[in-house]
Amino acid sequence: MAEVLISHGANINEKINMEKPHFILQLKIIVKKLLNFLFHMVRISMKK
Repeated sequence: MAEVLISHGANINEKINMEKPHFILQLKIIVKKLLNFLFHMVRISMKK
């Protein structure tokens, strides 16, 4: 999972004064993008 975060530009050493660490917020964005991609691929495969 760390490789995915880093490959998408996550800075795991960055510190932000928020209730959630910045890397968790980045993880949510990446997971959302991956789910959208998988949903799109399933739709394409079902059309065939």
